[in-house]
Amino acid sequence: MNRAQIGLLVLAGTAFLLSTDLTMVNVALGPLQQDLQASLTELGWVVDGYSIAMVSLLLVAAPLGERWGQKRVFLLGLVMFGIASLMGARANQITMLISARVLMGLGAALMLAPGQLLTAKLFAPEQRTAAFATWSAAGALGLCLGPLVGGLLVSDLGWRWVFTVNLPVVALGLMVGLKVLPTALSDQGRSLELSSALLSTLGLTLSLGALLQGPAQSWRSPWIWAALVTGLLLVVGFVRRQLRLQEPLLQLRAWQLGPVRQALLGLFAMTISFNGGQFLAVLRLHQQGWSPLAIGSLLAPYALVVWLASRAAAPLARKLGSPPLIRLAFAPLILGLGLLGAPASAALPGLVCGLALMVGGVGQGLLAPVATAQAYNALPQHLLSSGASLAMLARFLGSSLGVALLDALMASSARYDISALAGAALIGACLLLEQTVPSRSLQHNG
Repeated sequence: MNRAQIGLLVLAGTAFLLSTDLTMVNVALGPLQQDLQASLTELGWVVDGYSIAMVSLLLVAAPLGERWGQKRVFLLGLVMFGIASLMGARANQITMLISARVLMGLGAALMLAPGQLLTAKLFAPEQRTAAFATWSAAGALGLCLGPLVGGLLVSDLGWRWVFTVNLPVVALGLMVGLKVLPTALSDQGRSLELSSALLSTLGLTLSLGALLQGPAQSWRSPWIWAALVTGLLLVVGFVRRQLRLQEPLLQLRAWQLGPVRQALLGLFAMTISFNGGQFLAVLRLHQQGWSPLAIGSLLAPYALVVWLASRAAAPLARKLGSPPLIRLAFAPLILGLGLLGAPASAALPGLVCGLALMVGGVGQGLLAPVATAQAYNALPQHLLSSGASLAMLARFLGSSLGVALLDALMASSARYDISALAGAALIGACLLLEQTVPSRSLQHNG
């Protein structure tokens, strides 16, 4: 293996680590609640504190890497994640565990966007689709195998092991990453634009935090709505500031480029399908009495489908072209959620949920690497940092908005079919928007 391939293994391995952690902790909630005497609200913060902290640094991580060096920021995030995992494993109070989860989320944010940029720098443009296929497949595999691995660890060794198991992976990633990851010259002279960083961090934290907490704490809460409205106003202020600045923190005008817009809408739709589909399927099977281990076993063939589809993405993109393949991948995304809303799902939940996830997995595996590579390849070198931030933002918006919407519909209607079909309609709207909005040339701010 050459240096680039070993570097990709490090980056893909950390993607697997981060995504596995998301689902392993869910399996451990019951035992840790009993051990630490945690309330339901505190359990919610164990789950959502990770996501909210990750989102809070989402748009800042790539510019930090550009200023201080992507390798340095990535390894700093890996160290933070390892320290926080150790804190979580040794936590004897729920507040300590929540603090550990927040620190894990901050570390994850410092790894994700720089990790994508490092992947892009390791490989030439024509090789990036295959590289991102490996990166995406590792993340998908981690999300799908997390319940199975977590179920085994919690059943045999206890809930603390869902954090302890991270430590050897972090140590190996640090040792290898220090040697093989590329060290790019950092731009110390470029300002971080702290006002924009503050607006984006607070705006995304408040608005997405409200969306994540809304279904759990009731949408009737005035605090939820105050946080949501305040966050959205700060996000609007951030967008307006970026469009006025000569050197913005994030080049939002990249949206004007048709290939970039198509890629971002594709990534947004992909995570609605990925996270929303798993959310509905796991919730339904859990209510049918399926154990975490049984649910994890059902997700294993789904993970295999995502992996196989991602491996087929690069050769199909060379044969069909990336834009047609992205449009084609929307079909299984829509069909998968549509199957979750089919009447037969009530009578045969295991069969229908498994089939629906695998159908959606075809689209997810095809779309993620192709759309990510297209977003990078459509931008000039000096805008790759913005490309990384926009790609990660599209993914997390799809995850947060998608799950919040499906959860809200489930809570109000108590019907899986309405929730699933609404998700399919939202993905269809993304496809329609991509085809109807005209493309423009990239204009300079000023």
